[in-house]
Amino acid sequence: MAPLRFRLLHVFYVIALLGASLATCGIGGMVIAVIIGMWWYRQLRADPVTAARNSLRTLLWGFAIAACLTGLVLPLGLGSRSGVYVTLCRSNLKQIVVALHHYHDVYGSFPPAYVADDAGKPMHSWRVLILPFMEEQALYSRYRLDEPWNSPRNRLLLAQMPRAYQCPTHTDRRRPTTHTSYLAISGPEMAWNNAQARTLADFKDGIDETMLVLEGRPHQVLWTEPRDLTTTQAMQVLTSPPLKNDGHHADHEDRLFLRVWGRNSVMADGQTRLMAPNQPRERMARLLNISDGQSVTWQELNEHDDVPERLNRRLMFRLIVLALVIIAPWFWLRRNQSANGK
Repeated sequence: MAPLRFRLLHVFYVIALLGASLATCGIGGMVIAVIIGMWWYRQLRADPVTAARNSLRTLLWGFAIAACLTGLVLPLGLGSRSGVYVTLCRSNLKQIVVALHHYHDVYGSFPPAYVADDAGKPMHSWRVLILPFMEEQALYSRYRLDEPWNSPRNRLLLAQMPRAYQCPTHTDRRRPTTHTSYLAISGPEMAWNNAQARTLADFKDGIDETMLVLEGRPHQVLWTEPRDLTTTQAMQVLTSPPLKNDGHHADHEDRLFLRVWGRNSVMADGQTRLMAPNQPRERMARLLNISDGQSVTWQELNEHDDVPERLNRRLMFRLIVLALVIIAPWFWLRRNQSANGK
């Protein structure tokens, strides 16, 4: 067995193998990197002539081992990431609903969607009004209620948005954290009625069958901005097919084809729902209306038969890079074959 002299190229290969494995399979990629690295180390230590002659068989065996390991390890590394994000978003919505109910306990009603000035122009958002009930009393004290939301002094607070106002999937490192993920649906017969405050008694259909807050599209509304979804806008969001980067959660990030499950919402009683795209308009109209006398069953909301799938391009790219890194030593063996005239 010939000794193997380590070169700088070998070090680069080990780093590339480790990086590609970790990027594709998470921490479980360490297993793939170690086993494949030892496999190629053993092959390269063999007699150059014999190794070169068996290079194709060696390549196929190595690739088969890598494929099996990737299939076993990949779900462990990535499978729970999207589920964690969905859970964190639901936790944010629950915290918001708890704050809204505490506000109701103190003031006898939910906050209005916005506070208007004397001319009827929206001046302050409900997200600002519930800050004391979100454990943000200090931030609320710095907000000037005698000035509009976009005054120079109030705009200084945009960068201090409470973490609970944004879903982790909407976070973009290239942009400041100033936009909220959670929007009210405001309009006549909705849970919010613009500048008019609602009480629990207004929810004739029951607070467990009326949507209170919906996860909107990312980077659309500043958190202090007194702007939410109109009834028409909410219906469009709920009944449209998913678009790229529109805030939908895609489950099973370890799969080559992702199933887009939808966006989070919360009922007035605090129950959270993951709403699939392409919902029937008639069903969503019943869910948004507070007093139409028509109920919506949980079985209806659990129907996901028409949820489309899309190619997981990121995972595809990582798998291709990992495959190229895994077969790279085969070219060294082919070079030995050429050098030995075989």
